[in-house]
Amino acid sequence: MGLSEYERTVLRRLDADLGRQDPGLRRRLTEFTAPPENASEDVSWRPPRAAVALAAVMLAAVTFMMVVIPLVMRQPCRPPATATGSQATAEPVAPSAPPTC
Repeated sequence: MGLSEYERTVLRRLDADLGRQDPGLRRRLTEFTAPPENASEDVSWRPPRAAVALAAVMLAAVTFMMVVIPLVMRQPCRPPATATGSQATAEPVAPSAPPTC
């Protein structure tokens, strides 16, 4: 399907504007080529050291919290069951056992 005269005029104006604003992009669009190989040299797949250090610190903090929180949140010890109520006797009371945890 062909373009109308108006559409061709608009495309020529856009091409001229692009040529003035960004000649490198215009040339690449005209040639339809990939960017030069040296342009991708500054792209690194290795994360910066600060990101690695931050990830290590965060992992250590999460591990620490996973260990400490269950230890801190333990239920309190229950005292041993004793005989109380209306069955009071005159016998001496034996020493109580330590609380069970």
